[in-house]
Amino acid sequence: MTDDQMQALARLRSMIETKRVQMLANPERYFDLYSAKIGECIACFDELERALSPEPIFNAAHEMGVEPSRFVGGEIIQVKEAKRVLQKFRDGGFK
Repeated sequence: MTDDQMQALARLRSMIETKRVQMLANPERYFDLYSAKIGECIACFDELERALSPEPIFNAAHEMGVEPSRFVGGEIIQVKEAKRVLQKFRDGGFK
């Protein structure tokens, strides 16, 4: 490692230790923050589970008037729906 890399690593370790001490000093603030984040993640996972289930395929087949077993392209619909959910999460849509 070069001196610059060692100094950067030392600064990073110092920042991590500072954040750890802050969290220990006031855990309630961080608990509330991370509880909200975990709630957003759970909502995202629930919506992803629905997006990757057969439900979107059945809905699309019903809209097109065909039997789901004869529907072609279901996986594409599931992937698009999952990407939509992830984009919503990235954009902060689960707050």
